[in-house]
Amino acid sequence: MVFKDYYALLAISSGASSEDIKQAFRTQAIKWHPDKNPSLDTTRQMQEINEAYIILKDDEARAKYDKEYHRYQEALRAERAGKEKTYAQPQQPYNAPPKPAAQAPQYEFKDEILERWMRNAQRQSISLAEQTIRDFRGMVSAGAKAAVRDGGRAILVQLSLAAIGLLIFVLSKSCS
Repeated sequence: MVFKDYYALLAISSGASSEDIKQAFRTQAIKWHPDKNPSLDTTRQMQEINEAYIILKDDEARAKYDKEYHRYQEALRAERAGKEKTYAQPQQPYNAPPKPAAQAPQYEFKDEILERWMRNAQRQSISLAEQTIRDFRGMVSAGAKAAVRDGGRAILVQLSLAAIGLLIFVLSKSCS
């Protein structure tokens, strides 16, 4: 499993309070909501925001995440230091094949429980996104059905009022 920087996903520091996390989640959820970004596929981003919130809102999960997060940050620093040494070596000749693109560092979780929790949070966030889509489709369908039903009623009321008005008009002309 790839380690994810949940703090970066929510655009907060690792020292953020529970209230800061909650506010950041809301801010990111609004920012990446499909209604705000109709031309983008925001499903993946929303899933990751939900996943981050699931872990960081829980005190025990966050404590485990913070320990692993600091280990991960150390691994990143060590990798960067290793790359800086690599850059000091002579460059390849112009006709040499290009080096493969840099990839995210391979990181082994030290806390297996946290890794399981993060996998579970990932599944929950996917499930939440799927449920949200189903709910949205259901609301649209129910709204369309209600609009048709209410529109039909409104037309019947308008026709009834028009018929009553016409009847009154005809009766008033015939009495004169």
